[in-house]
Amino acid sequence: MNMDTADWIVVIFFGFATYAAFSIIYNLYLHPLSLFPGPRLWQCSYIPRFLAAVRGDLDADIKAFHEHHGEVVRYSPNELSFTAPEAWKDIYGFRDHALVKDPSFYGLIHLSRDRSHSIFTADGAQHPRVRKALSYAFAERALRDQEPYVTKSVDLLMLKLRELAASRPGSSGGGSSGVVDLVEWYNFTTFDIIGELAIAQSFGCLRGGRYHEWVRGFWDVNKLGAYVRALAVSTYAAFPQLLRQLAPKSLKDARRRHLEYVGRSTERRLNEGELREKPDFISYVLAGGRDEEQQQHLTPGEVEANANFLLLAGTETTATALAGTTYYLLEKMSAAAYSVLEALEKRATNIVKASALNGGTFTLPLNVFISGASEMDRSLVPTLSFLIVHDDDHGQRTNILFDLGLRRNVEDYIVPVKKHIQFRQPMNTLPDVRQSLIDGGLNPSDIAHVIISHVHWDHTGTPSDYPQAQFWVGSGALNVLKDGLGSHMSHSHFESELFSDLNVKEFPKPPLDGENGDGWEKLGNFCVHDFKGDGSVWVVDAPGHLPGHVNLLARLAPKRWIYLVGDACHDRRLLTGEREIAEWKDSEGRFCCIHADKKAAVATLARIRDLQAAAEQSGFELEVILAHGMDWAKAHPEAFLPGTV
Repeated sequence: MNMDTADWIVVIFFGFATYAAFSIIYNLYLHPLSLFPGPRLWQCSYIPRFLAAVRGDLDADIKAFHEHHGEVVRYSPNELSFTAPEAWKDIYGFRDHALVKDPSFYGLIHLSRDRSHSIFTADGAQHPRVRKALSYAFAERALRDQEPYVTKSVDLLMLKLRELAASRPGSSGGGSSGVVDLVEWYNFTTFDIIGELAIAQSFGCLRGGRYHEWVRGFWDVNKLGAYVRALAVSTYAAFPQLLRQLAPKSLKDARRRHLEYVGRSTERRLNEGELREKPDFISYVLAGGRDEEQQQHLTPGEVEANANFLLLAGTETTATALAGTTYYLLEKMSAAAYSVLEALEKRATNIVKASALNGGTFTLPLNVFISGASEMDRSLVPTLSFLIVHDDDHGQRTNILFDLGLRRNVEDYIVPVKKHIQFRQPMNTLPDVRQSLIDGGLNPSDIAHVIISHVHWDHTGTPSDYPQAQFWVGSGALNVLKDGLGSHMSHSHFESELFSDLNVKEFPKPPLDGENGDGWEKLGNFCVHDFKGDGSVWVVDAPGHLPGHVNLLARLAPKRWIYLVGDACHDRRLLTGEREIAEWKDSEGRFCCIHADKKAAVATLARIRDLQAAAEQSGFELEVILAHGMDWAKAHPEAFLPGTV
């Protein structure tokens, strides 16, 4: 009996259908792995696993299966996934306990032109030999020798990021580059580092601010990983070869170019031999192999495969981890800062008015305050004071001053300060805070409280102008006036009789981390004191610059606040990250800083920066005002008394 084409089609169709049906039944009920939990559709066929791998969703899908089914999941007919920690040793254990690497997966990974093994694909007797050869490149001495190359690239990354920050809209650089893609810049860094260490050749990504041609091709090669994972789905040897053809030609061409580049670079590097002046991975592999028996040597193909493996494994993966870490750190900090704003707003039942007051001007040598400034960089700055006007529910008005600026008559300063002032010229003490109040329609006798951010001479003004006021200073400030700060702060001078015959109190000592007490509360990373009891004025502990240094938060309207930072920040570029806090050496060679505790000052600055960023992202209006902010003073003449902020 002859069968026509239609009959054969029917036979073939029913043959495949019968095979598929029996395969599904076998995989679900008779397979050795049939008792393990997992998604039934995935267990009966390789197709869902294949599609997920090509889409790049396989890992996310497996994670979801574990969340539903537990520590062991069967996610294809022949594969199990484990999350139990003890499974690691059973699967990846050494020597007698080691499992053979699955050739359906590892056999598809070729990292050299002659298909030599890398440490990733080597198995059995080959793996210890390759591992031994590479161990020289990761010994403690080797890592120390390689550290300068890592440091050089990290320093260049920070320089480039500062340049980008300076060119952002609204920064002092005045540029318009917008958002910075940190993922890209982390990749620039890791590729430059691993290029130097693997093949003694930097890709120049950081310096040029763009990907090297080979690195651009790397991303196409990386995409082939999805197809490799998809191909490793069958026990039939011919099936992966068939599926390999599904990979786009552009990706396969990119892979060939990738292998050629790594191969030529490795050949060049091997021809150079050991480079004692530039100890990269290959130098240590060659040196180690020379000292061992011949069987410990790596072949040129194996060196090529392992150089390629290091280029693949040490670049994008590290950059991705750094980007993820940065994201979660910033998200956590932003969330913590946002929770502070929410808590402050929730507690507030009142608002205040705030006005800036002229407290004189003087000249700052910028090299003492910010990094990257020369001795010739000098800036005329104000020393601002602020009037906070608080009205309670009964119509009772309380006028509060925050800082007093410069002293009206410089001859009234103590001798060391008068000598110091000679280096702060030009300087103008008029109008001072007292005169600014009078010009704005108030008398010094109208002031009920004076809060001093810290006891440096340019913030304490003429206290005797306010004999009836209650003065407030931070904890430890009175001891600073009495005893000074020691030789490491010899550039700071203090007046022991500053508040003589005046009513002065110290705020209680802020509690330890995580505690409340003595009127202080912990809100996120901030330690705050509700000055008026209605959430409208908060004294903020701001350690670092001097003992007892405090800031002030004031609520001007719902979700509108000002943050008076005192000397926590001397230059707005410290807030944007364009500059860092400066250090210098004194005449005896000791490192000095304008802050008594630089580490604490950096932490305070970071908290302010986080709070500012959280406000920008969450609909709060938070204006951070520097005591010496000339840019703010020029931009806001309407904020000075009798006007308001």
